[in-house]
Amino acid sequence: MPNAASVITAEDVGRIYAELAQLRGRVRDLEMAPATSAPSPKVMEDSWELVAQRLHRNTVYYRGLVVAIGELLGPEAYIADDGSRAEDVFCAKVPGIVATRLRRLKYLEAREEVLDRLVRVLLDKEQRERD
Repeated sequence: MPNAASVITAEDVGRIYAELAQLRGRVRDLEMAPATSAPSPKVMEDSWELVAQRLHRNTVYYRGLVVAIGELLGPEAYIADDGSRAEDVFCAKVPGIVATRLRRLKYLEAREEVLDRLVRVLLDKEQRERD
């Protein structure tokens, strides 16, 4: 289950849109400024801080998604390559575990299809023998 810090709320989305509108306004201001004038240091500092905040929020959000998936995968997501068990999900292991499980699922689905066909053939044969 994702921790409270990894969940994005409607309030967070509203803040993100407000900051995006501010950034768009600043970009528009910069585009409208004469080519010879450089943006003020304050504008540059504010823009950098907004970008850093947005990147941090995005990182927390997407890491939370990976952790939530890892928690669903179970103990395998907590075991390091050296065999030790961690308290938190190893995010780097999650894609590999998911890929392995998807390959296994496809294999099992293919076997199920073969077995279904075999059962149908045997039932048809039994039906013909009765008739």
